Amino acid sequence: MNGPIVLLDVGNVLFHYEPAARLEALGHFTGLGPAQVEAALDESRLVARLDQGTATQEDLVAFIGALAGKTVTAAECWHFWFKVFTPNVGLLNQLPALAQTFRLGVLSNNPSALRGLLESRLGLQTVFLSGELGVTKPLPGIFEAVEQRLGLTGDAICLVDDSASNLEAAAARGWRTLHYACEPGTPGMALAPRLLEVTGC
Repeated sequence: MNGPIVLLDVGNVLFHYEPAARLEALGHFTGLGPAQVEAALDESRLVARLDQGTATQEDLVAFIGALAGKTVTAAECWHFWFKVFTPNVGLLNQLPALAQTFRLGVLSNNPSALRGLLESRLGLQTVFLSGELGVTKPLPGIFEAVEQRLGLTGDAICLVDDSASNLEAAAARGWRTLHYACEPGTPGMALAPRLLEVTGC
């Protein structure tokens, strides 16, 4: 398969991203309400730390257990954590056809626990997560790390992302870029024509 590898973001690309859903679920589970959970998350910086790979699954379990005042399992914690994501069906339905033309993968600011979902549910085997790489977008180090692991230069990689700052940082490394942002309840735009234009395939 010729042409650049296409790396898709998770939040607002493959999945709709709704932070309030996590707060609602945790607020109900702990009995504290969304506002108090949000304040505790902000104070702990757990979202950023998990994305950066500086917090562990044990940290997440301890945090939610402390909020709830009871023992919780890792599976329960990740269930609540990933409540922020709902499938962008419009785009996910395009993946099989896109995979006939492009080599597809993921580059996302997320903890390593998301890998299993992406590989098993979406069949995407080339997955780069900031929690495993130890650096988040849009820092240059994450793009350099991906290049090294793929053995490719920037012009052989295309990033599909909803964040202008992420796209600008990727472009600065010589990557091809495509802005994409899904809205809940709307069909995913046809990605193939735009990718063909960007990649020249």
